[in-house]
Amino acid sequence: SQDCSSNQMDQTSASEKHYQKEIYDDIVNKLISAGYYRARISNLSDFDRVVGGLCWCITSSGENVDVDVLFQENSTIGQKISLSEAITKALRKMGCPHPLQPHQIQGGVGGSDYPALQLVIVWLIKKYFERRNEKDIQFRNESLYHFSKSYTLPGDYDSKLHGISATFSRILKCNKAVKLYKRREISKGASEDTRVRACL
Repeated sequence: SQDCSSNQMDQTSASEKHYQKEIYDDIVNKLISAGYYRARISNLSDFDRVVGGLCWCITSSGENVDVDVLFQENSTIGQKISLSEAITKALRKMGCPHPLQPHQIQGGVGGSDYPALQLVIVWLIKKYFERRNEKDIQFRNESLYHFSKSYTLPGDYDSKLHGISATFSRILKCNKAVKLYKRREISKGASEDTRVRACL
């Protein structure tokens, strides 16, 4: 009976480890897809890959959290604790809907809590892409503004020429003189009078 119970405990532990490993792999893949390519380096520890990604997401989001989340690889236990506390503080300031405690990041006997970290990382990555899209639009608008101060595209030329409005420019285009007749072919030896009449 005792052996049975011991085996059952080991089996549960093994299945939990397998589940945590699946979540960890999913986190790493999500970080790589978002652009954090250091997560590909297999020589880094699990902590360095995941927590490095967390710090990257926070700093890349553009949020002003006023918290030092500077990440360095192969940290001491004390540095890991300080960094985990800084990350949880930063997440609270960012309004993260998924509460996270320092011990869930730094791990311990049972390791890091990857299911909890996964929720946070998915939220951060979504925030990162939203921020990136906002910045893309902002940069494009600024570029167009500075370009328009010095240059004019062919399509915009008519509307800007001598202060003519776009509506008036369209009216002018609609009422352009249209050539209805084509000059007929005349022989090379034709007189000057014949050539003049052909043009008229």
